[in-house]
Amino acid sequence: MVARGKSDSFAAVRQFDIEPQEIARALLQYGEQAGLTVMVHGDASGDSPGLHGAYTAAEALEALLAGTGLEYGTRGDAIIVTRVVAEVKPAVREVRKPSLLRRVGAVLATALFAASGATASAEEVETPDEPKSEARIIETVIVTAEKREESILDVPISMTALSGDKLEALGLTNAFDLEQQVPGLQFGDDNEQKGNGTVIRGIGTFRGGNSQVNVDRDLAVSTSVDDVFTFAGYGLAPQLFDLERVEILRGPQGTMRGRNAIAGAINYYTKKPTDEWDALIQTEFTDQFSQRYNVAFGGPLTEQLSFRISGGYHEGDGAQENIGLGGDYDAPDQISYSPQLRFKTERVDINLRHANVRDQGAPRTQIRITEPDRVSRCIGAPPGYEGPLEDENGNCIAGSRNRHYLYDEPFPAIPANCPEGVPGFKCGDLKNVLNVNAPGITDSERDTWMLNAAFDVTDSLSLKYSYGKSDVVQKTSRDQDNTNVVAPEEGDFVGGHNGVDSRIHTVFPYDEFTHELQLFSDSDGPFNFIAGAFYYENENAWSTEVENFADRGIGDLGNFNRRFSRGADAEAAALGTIQPGQVFGFFPFAPVEVSNCQDFLEGVLLPFIELINSFSTPIRTTSEITTGCDQRTDHTLGLTQDLLVYTETRAAFLTGDYRLNDEWLISGGLRYSEDYKEKGINRISRAVWFLGVPVYSTLNHFALPPSDGTWSRTIGHLGVEYTPEPDRLIYGRVSTGYRSGGFNYDDGNEIANPGNLIKSEKNVSYEVGFKGLYNDRRLLLAAAAFYYDFDDYQVLATQQIPEEYLTPFHGSPLTEFTDNISGSSIWGAEAEFEYHASELWRLSGYYAYQNSEIGAHSSVVRADPNAEIGTWEHLSIFDGGMVTSFYTLPTILAGNQLPMQPNHKAAMTATYSTTLQEFGSLQLSSTLSYTGSRFPDIGNLDYWEMPAYSRWDLRGTWTSPSNAWTVTPYVQNALDEIGLIEVLPEAPRTGGTAMATLTEPRQFGVQVRWRPSF
Repeated sequence: MVARGKSDSFAAVRQFDIEPQEIARALLQYGEQAGLTVMVHGDASGDSPGLHGAYTAAEALEALLAGTGLEYGTRGDAIIVTRVVAEVKPAVREVRKPSLLRRVGAVLATALFAASGATASAEEVETPDEPKSEARIIETVIVTAEKREESILDVPISMTALSGDKLEALGLTNAFDLEQQVPGLQFGDDNEQKGNGTVIRGIGTFRGGNSQVNVDRDLAVSTSVDDVFTFAGYGLAPQLFDLERVEILRGPQGTMRGRNAIAGAINYYTKKPTDEWDALIQTEFTDQFSQRYNVAFGGPLTEQLSFRISGGYHEGDGAQENIGLGGDYDAPDQISYSPQLRFKTERVDINLRHANVRDQGAPRTQIRITEPDRVSRCIGAPPGYEGPLEDENGNCIAGSRNRHYLYDEPFPAIPANCPEGVPGFKCGDLKNVLNVNAPGITDSERDTWMLNAAFDVTDSLSLKYSYGKSDVVQKTSRDQDNTNVVAPEEGDFVGGHNGVDSRIHTVFPYDEFTHELQLFSDSDGPFNFIAGAFYYENENAWSTEVENFADRGIGDLGNFNRRFSRGADAEAAALGTIQPGQVFGFFPFAPVEVSNCQDFLEGVLLPFIELINSFSTPIRTTSEITTGCDQRTDHTLGLTQDLLVYTETRAAFLTGDYRLNDEWLISGGLRYSEDYKEKGINRISRAVWFLGVPVYSTLNHFALPPSDGTWSRTIGHLGVEYTPEPDRLIYGRVSTGYRSGGFNYDDGNEIANPGNLIKSEKNVSYEVGFKGLYNDRRLLLAAAAFYYDFDDYQVLATQQIPEEYLTPFHGSPLTEFTDNISGSSIWGAEAEFEYHASELWRLSGYYAYQNSEIGAHSSVVRADPNAEIGTWEHLSIFDGGMVTSFYTLPTILAGNQLPMQPNHKAAMTATYSTTLQEFGSLQLSSTLSYTGSRFPDIGNLDYWEMPAYSRWDLRGTWTSPSNAWTVTPYVQNALDEIGLIEVLPEAPRTGGTAMATLTEPRQFGVQVRWRPSF
């Protein structure tokens, strides 16, 4: 049997779409798609596993013959496939690295040419010195890290690329699985947009939920799906199913990816429709009583039009056990679907994709990891306060009521007998278990349209266009007080403890759309380029509402009053409880008798704002304040906070490379980006109790002028590449990254926050590395060393209020805002490898070391149990007298490490594969990953250092003789070791308790996959 094709070079990569089928037919399709002459000997029988993706001719043929017992050799200019061992004559490889678009082929290029269809017997085929086997040859991944298809070995960037087959083999189904396989990558907890978000090499992003500031702050890690940028990571690649590959690029990627890639980029690529029918059905069942169903299928509709549909359903009990009344948390209930249409001719390729993801389960929640004070009725008095804490009626004079007063139920995550305020991980092993009465609820949805179009303008010029539009809303609701206390019908104290019961609702909607146009050259000359233009628009809002279900008693205006009196002097704290007819001696106005809500708003609040404006830059005018007294009669106390931000980005870039000779190549590029941001209303609405009635007062706090801003920056890169021989690359690269500035908000906790614009953050990255194939192509090794130098590093901290915003009434000289500091740096080294030790054994893994230093800076470390206390004199707003207050002194932080940055991180996977003759094949794998200790914030306190943890996963996969069925039992986190994903520290003296996000407990499961043949 002979397949003929036109003569062609094997240096270029081709797209293969061959389904599992009889080997003879598969080889016929191979010959047609590769443009080769293939002769199949009569004794060559069996089934081929099929092939999909971009490969060189040699790669594709070896993949098709994997597991068939067949070998191939050459006879003249033809390829001969036989069951007899055949010789593959030494491949003629081209030393010169070809143009950018053809660089993939240089990795495995062979000089095979089409010839006559003459047959040959098995005896005429020569025997090789060492026959090649699929099990012993590294499969290189084709990536588009620099917008072109090329081998990962040709990309002068530190990156990890995981193909869809690798994701399946490792059993990766979510971001935290992915994290274990990638050096330098850490994920935070983004359910409520708190914490650092996605972090690469220690560079992350505080989100809106953290002190209600910086919702407009740019990401550090660019995230995209099919080269369409997106603002946040929710719902991008559900369950990591039906993906062609995932690429994680480390280091600034600003030239190609823009201002949001100062740390790196994560790019997900979905499988596209093809002109061959294929299907995959996947199921999974676990001991957590969760179940997962996925399906993907597609094929041709006409000669030029094809389709693909994928979808999934994942539901089950929660991974976070709750011994309280509210049910388990981290319980999946997700439905996703994604139809695609693809129109393809020789010159045009257009793909339209719609994706929808909906979650309605219970979210993962943070867990209390420190034991609270259970014996004090009042806690959190101002630092240095030595007066009485409560009056004769039990009302708190200073500080606030302790919600854990005499609370006698356990906090199950904390080891037994752990002292008050001590992090539980210092007392023993934590458990991912909670004790709360309010259920967790999620109602989130992402709806996205994406269009990718490519057009060959000429033989050497191509035009690509990408469009994306997403409508996203993330909604979560969970227990706020983190206890199993149920609100009483009446009375504040029930059973001896404070009857506070609260729930927090978080809503994070955002709409975005993007356009990107790129022009590619692919000439045979030494120079090639990519030019492009980019436009992005985003409107997002962050809001939260806290509901307290309890009767707080009569006339408690404590929180409301203290917020405007700066909350630091004992006299103001003593006025926390106000009775009907209370007289405010509001300096310098006449005393005001407060008998109702409106009296307080008009007689106290508005004159106070006007007074503050007279001492500093006006923070707002009285006309900008809207107040209302909503006479609510239920037992709900509400606190809502809203932030609105509009962002618009325009950018243009040009990058190219110039080949000096067969071994040396230089590359570089520039990108100009202009970012406009407009801040909307920063609204805080607080319900308080007045005269025994819940009063809902809405204050619209507009951020200080200016209300909008524009940042611009030109960034780029310059690189040198040396290719001493095929499959080997040594490179050096200097690149710059950029994160635009933002605004400092008045978040309602301070009279005046600094109103200046936050300056943009820049870094310069220096990286040298090498990557290549060794030991007869059985060892892939890549390593790099890097150093980052930052300018105007953005840091959120409690620090000195600039003098122009400081008034005589400030109860403290400090406030929390984002500042820019200089002198910060990051450095480290990474190494990744894959080694095919034999036809049975394969090893892969990585090791990463990184370190950093924060520049000259000082800040209050909120969770420091040994913080020093200072004194501050200011005027009382009630009588104009001088008052001495106490505040926590800032700590010098210069030289500290960045948060969420383990100094050491490593992983190792060992895989054993064997055939079972007529019973199919078996693959056993073991993955051990290690994440070193980290600091949760830039305070770098040993007291709060997050301990190192490891994870051990075991998998076994049986594949049927036809390759249609696979069954994979597995154990995830076999040793049931619970690690810390993120920690929010809290000092014991404030009365708060530290919270943490923990890794999942041990899980047993089985996955079954069916790939029907057509």
